[in-house]
Parts: sequence; structure tokens; C-alpha cells
Amino acid sequence: MIPGRGTLYCHGAQAREIQIRPTVGSPAGQHIAPPTISKLPDNVGWTTGGGERKGSSTILDIGITVDDLSIGTCEIRDGRHLLVIGPSGSGRTTALRTITNSWKHARAGVITVVTGRCVGEIPMVDSPHLVVVDDADHVHGAEDLLHRLHSAEDLTVVAAVDPLSLRISFDHWTQQLRKSQTALLMTECSVSDSDLMHPGRLPPQSIESRPGLAWVISGGATTLVQIAAMLGECHLSQIPLISSDSTTPSLSSPAHQLV
Repeated sequence: MIPGRGTLYCHGAQAREIQIRPTVGSPAGQHIAPPTISKLPDNVGWTTGGGERKGSSTILDIGITVDDLSIGTCEIRDGRHLLVIGPSGSGRTTALRTITNSWKHARAGVITVVTGRCVGEIPMVDSPHLVVVDDADHVHGAEDLLHRLHSAEDLTVVAAVDPLSLRISFDHWTQQLRKSQTALLMTECSVSDSDLMHPGRLPPQSIESRPGLAWVISGGATTLVQIAAMLGECHLSQIPLISSDSTTPSLSSPAHQLV
């Protein structure tokens, strides 16, 4: 957070970000020009993504923070999982693509994408393993995955879900992922949806909700980030993957093993 920056609230108007103008004249008698507030770009994209290992966590570059336009990151601790929560059209699939690309650059290992409506049997591998599930609230048959969640420290699941489905489907396998308390909550969710992952109310937004804008919730902290859209690798099916479901109709083109 930049010193002197705040959010201005006026009755009947959209909250907006402001920078407090410094006092004219410094102790040395010099005039200090007021700082400017950079504008969040309409589109954020990159071709490779990035990330790093830090202790027992994987830090993924996923976009640009609203506060200071620095690189926005998401931390996933070993043995933890990530939910991307938002309605259709909120940028969930774009977020999955960016997370998957950044993971690929941050960690060696295997990535599995679930391409059908049944998770099926997850391949056993002797390396870090990322499982990516889009529209997870419509995907079933995750008994093997649930068993692995409790026994494999090197297994990480990233799943995109609709907030209403997550709220009302008490016995669905995605409920187990909530225990990690790590999520991207797309801002096009309703205000009340914040309680799905965050105790209490989220901080006020200084800009209007739009696709790809999300609250990163991790370790009890919240950061507002504009998710970057991957350039060049625009589909999950274009990322080197192992498909976990060869028996159901594919929702994307064939996938391949990560090298």
C-alpha cells in the first residue's frame, strides 16, 4: 500500500481511489509535486506467467494489484488447494489458464486437467501434481481424488465453481477444498458470497466489478487483483497436460504429458 492513498466515499457515488496531496514546501523549502495515481489497464496479459517456490509454498504471478499496480500473486501452500469462485462470465476459466501457466513455470512435475463430467482415477506420480477442474460443481466421481487429498502432500487441486452451487451443495467434493481457505473470489459474485471463504466483510472496492477482477484470499489476507489473460496459450487444452478422463466426451482438444 502506498502512503497517503485512500478511498473516497460520497453518498450516492461510486467509491474512488485518491492520493492525498503533500504539503506545499518540504523542510528544505522545496516544493513536492503531488504524486499521480496510475490507472489499472483495461487489459492485462503476458505470454509466460511466472512464479517461484518459497519455503513450503508456491507463489504464482497471476495479474496486477489494484492498490499499486505491482505484480499480483497467489500463494498456495503445500497440501493446500485453491477455489476460483464466480458466476459464469466472471473470468473463472481465464484465471485457471493463468494459474496453470504460472504453476508450470514455478514447479516441475505433472499437471492433470479434468476434461469431462467425471473426475475418474487420478494418475499416481512421484512428483508435484496439479489437478485443474473447470466447472467443478458439475463434475462428479471424485472419490479417488478425495482419498488422495488427505494422503498426498504433493497434490494440489485448483477448481472453478459457481458460488451458489458451492453454498447449497453440502455433500459435493468441492466442499473439502474450502478447508484450505485459499481462493480467488471474482468480484462479480454478490457481496454476501464473501462469507464462503472469508470471515467477515471484504474491504470496500475502489473500482467497479468487471470480469477478471478478483479478491485473492490466502492466509487470512485479501488483495484485489486484475487477473492477467495468457497470450499465446489461451486454452487449458494448449497447456501440456495429462488427461484424467478418457472415457467421457472431451470438452477440449487432446492433452499431453508435461515435460
